[in-house]
Amino acid sequence: MVELIRGKVFKQAAEAPRMNHQHILIRLISALFEVLRSTKGKVFSAPLDVRLPVKSKKNANIDTVVQPDSCLVSDPSKRDEHGCMGAPDLVVEILSPGNNTKDLLHKYEVYEASGVLAYWVIHPNECTLIIYTLVEGKYQASRIFTFGHILSSRAWKALASIVMSFSKA
Repeated sequence: MVELIRGKVFKQAAEAPRMNHQHILIRLISALFEVLRSTKGKVFSAPLDVRLPVKSKKNANIDTVVQPDSCLVSDPSKRDEHGCMGAPDLVVEILSPGNNTKDLLHKYEVYEASGVLAYWVIHPNECTLIIYTLVEGKYQASRIFTFGHILSSRAWKALASIVMSFSKA
């Protein structure tokens, strides 16, 4: 599997995500699913292509296709049989050994430029989370969250009730 970021190909790690990565992802998706139950929003997990067009929505013209660990898409017109076309409301990346630069630099830049309202970066080894919220086209970072904090997102009110707790598997 590969991701395409501004025309550059990034290969995914050959090994499967670690156990703690999977544990955090499942808990997060479960919490998001419960919050979204009464809305039109849908939560997805990798692998799912998120196509971020710049000038044209024609697949041949798109130079950024990423597969975040999870994303939330409230606009039904952005969902199609191939995945998501356009910026999701929320993107979650769980860091793995070897992908920190890609997630913290390259993906950060394209998510911000594409208009992703909230970008959550989870560091499973350090048991931390940082929420980047889009304000006037630029991300503003939250404080660092850790064990048992109650999280909210100014970008999407339905997320206000999610409680995250991290545990090492």
